[in-house]
Amino acid sequence: MVLKMFPILLIMICGLVFGNQQVNVHITFSSNMNMISILGMIAFAMIATMWAYEGWTNLNGIAEEIKHPQRNLPLAIILSICGVTFVYVAFNFAIYRVLPLETIHQLINEDNYYLGSAVADVLFGSWGKIIVGVAMILAIFNALNGCIMVFPRNYYAMAKDGAFIKSIGILHPKYKTPVHALIASAMVSSILIFSRDLSQLTSLVAIVGIIFNALIFYAVIILRKKYPTMHRPYKVWAYPITIILVLCVMIGLIINTFMEDPITSMIGFIVPLIGCVIYQWLYAKN
Repeated sequence: MVLKMFPILLIMICGLVFGNQQVNVHITFSSNMNMISILGMIAFAMIATMWAYEGWTNLNGIAEEIKHPQRNLPLAIILSICGVTFVYVAFNFAIYRVLPLETIHQLINEDNYYLGSAVADVLFGSWGKIIVGVAMILAIFNALNGCIMVFPRNYYAMAKDGAFIKSIGILHPKYKTPVHALIASAMVSSILIFSRDLSQLTSLVAIVGIIFNALIFYAVIILRKKYPTMHRPYKVWAYPITIILVLCVMIGLIINTFMEDPITSMIGFIVPLIGCVIYQWLYAKN
């Protein structure tokens, strides 16, 4: 993480200090846009943006292995989300400090979304692309390391509860890792990589992520109603108002995404639905 953050912070700090562009933070809309279309545009943009923060759910999958989870789990989630938010906002602000707005429009129109590379090229010359390339490689392996560590443990936990294929719940005799779950996760990941391109995969992940996040918040209501006397070390502020508000926003985002990108949204909805049917069938058998 430190190696990944170093080039990002280097570009961000140098861009903020040495950039000479005046940044206009005022929001303007076309005169022919009404409030509904503006909200729809913002909602559609939020789907992809929320994927950038999707890692907060990964911590829950390894809660069993965290020391003092009552304190460290919420602390890690709060600090990481605040930190990521600061870095994203500051990094994008640095981009606008270095690149003229016309250059940014031109790059985006050419489907070149790697604005950080352009900023590094301006700030550091030929070394800039090397710095950004190294940062991207480190970021990929850093994210991949977290996914490999976390996701198979969810499948392992489901198998141990009798809600998934039993063999997935087998641990390696020496290393005590969920080896079958790791292999299954690698196989599914490989199929996805060869079946769709990067843009399609990111869109699919975004819509599926928002659906599952909505289910996470809905589960809070269900579990509190189903187990009213259970000890709860974590508190939900202003419950149930906060949960209801978040669910309303999530549902609105899902509906808007279906309207903006129906094909990807249908795929993102059908796959979890099939998984739900299989889950119910396996759970009923056990």
